[in-house]
Amino acid sequence: MKRVLSFVVFFLIIMTTISFSLAKERVKFSKISEEGNLALNINRTGYPHPLDSDRGWGGGSDKWEIVDGIRTYDHWAHGLAFCGGKNQWCGEPCGWRQVTIDFGKEVVANRVVVWHHGREHVPSTFMIQYWHEGKFETIFSTSNGRDFIKNLPSNPEKWWENFSIPVEVEFKPVKTRKLRYLLNNCDIEHGWIYEIEVYNTNVKYAQDFYPKDVSDIEIVPDFKAKERPYDIAIIIGIERYKELPSSDYSSKDAMLVKNYLKALGFADRNIQLLVNEDATKSAIEKSIEAWLPNRTKPDSRVFVYYSGHGAPEPKTGDAYIVPYDGDPNYLEVTGYPLKRLYEKLGKLQVKEVVVVLDSCFSGAGGRSVLAKGARPLVLMTDAPIIRPHMVVVSSSQSNQITASSPELGHGIFSYYFLKAIKDGKSAIADIYQYIKPLVEDEAKRLNINQTPSITPDIDKLKGKFYLK
Repeated sequence: MKRVLSFVVFFLIIMTTISFSLAKERVKFSKISEEGNLALNINRTGYPHPLDSDRGWGGGSDKWEIVDGIRTYDHWAHGLAFCGGKNQWCGEPCGWRQVTIDFGKEVVANRVVVWHHGREHVPSTFMIQYWHEGKFETIFSTSNGRDFIKNLPSNPEKWWENFSIPVEVEFKPVKTRKLRYLLNNCDIEHGWIYEIEVYNTNVKYAQDFYPKDVSDIEIVPDFKAKERPYDIAIIIGIERYKELPSSDYSSKDAMLVKNYLKALGFADRNIQLLVNEDATKSAIEKSIEAWLPNRTKPDSRVFVYYSGHGAPEPKTGDAYIVPYDGDPNYLEVTGYPLKRLYEKLGKLQVKEVVVVLDSCFSGAGGRSVLAKGARPLVLMTDAPIIRPHMVVVSSSQSNQITASSPELGHGIFSYYFLKAIKDGKSAIADIYQYIKPLVEDEAKRLNINQTPSITPDIDKLKGKFYLK
């Protein structure tokens, strides 16, 4: 009997060690960007403050861990787990469980992201409530909760790749001091939360989200557009880099582009947004080469937007997108080549592909970086070879730099691109003709030469490539 007990204890220790090691290797320790998260409190004191929640069980019992900015842990014993569930953990029946965040002041919110410990804890039924006139009122509810999973793991059968699952919902903006998340754990293990993030992405109320005054384009128009179920978008904005200088306003511009696309009828589930540290090389590759082709259909229209640093490979002159973790000294390993982007997009069996680049690739400054010791390129390689169902609109010519404007609070090109849409332009050809002189004039005010480019020539675009 002693031998059996010893073997059991030894086996459990080994399995626990292996599980922790796999979690550390595959998932690692992840922090979310601090930008815009109204619920973030890394100091774990004061406000925002998690109020008392329903009773927790096991390792996950620290309510502060749902607002400290950490959304993936290196092992399981963190976050906030609930009693109950279909297996009646803690000896309690299943039912509704809640956690409430007090912001300490009134804020405007319209988006909530909840990170769950594994797919088995993502509820089918949940709701979001806000504090209004002395009571909680429901602003969002669903019985199809797993439809709101932001990114499915590559292999749902492997728990270490399925360790932290984000569920993301948006709703009409509300002004409130407290927000409550409720889940029904009757159809799940018991419910386990790692992090709750709260945002105001509705730029009509951007004064609560951005520290600067609201510019005219930040009030997104209501185009009264019907949902376009087959249209897909990838939006990448990298303002803060791991090792490189910042690209001013790039993440802000990317989030605003997403809001415009949603106003134009793109479904939120069909928009992949990668911002700052989420826009690693592997994440960009996965989005373009796996997520996108798995979602497109023959009737799809695809929109790809990138704002951030570009860089030329000094030996070949080839242009590269620089991911969050990119290094211009080792572009072939850490960058994402534009040629590869066009090649992958060109292979999609879809109606149209629109690529919009608010970046530059000359290495001469602006939204461009260069390998140490290399000289900026006066001339780049030939214009990209793209398929007939594609159009590429770039913020500058190949030997120019791309600028941002503190006065506008945006990249110059992105600002006028969105302004064209807001002013009623729909065809890409019309948008280009609208923004070209405006970008040139605004850049000259900053003593910069910047002329947007378009491929193919504009006379080949008649009757094609509409955003509305």
